[in-house]
Amino acid sequence: MHTIRKRIFKKHGWNTDPSQKQAFIEWIMLLVFGYIVFIWGPALIVSEMEDWSITDSAYFTFVTVSTIGLGDFVPGDIIFLTL
Repeated sequence: MHTIRKRIFKKHGWNTDPSQKQAFIEWIMLLVFGYIVFIWGPALIVSEMEDWSITDSAYFTFVTVSTIGLGDFVPGDIIFLTL
């Protein structure tokens, strides 16, 4: 793990001083927090509302948030689809 971190720091031209290490850690934490908030939070809600598995809901949320919109998962009751 230490060598991977060294390569990342060297690639981006960062020193190994504590302030840059702290900034790198904060950046990673922000990415993880955003992933949880924007993917898994809505996925839990969609999972409960649509009675889908959590993985299907996370996939639907990712496709929707990233604006890919494949249309393979569509929320809604089957009653509305038959009208």
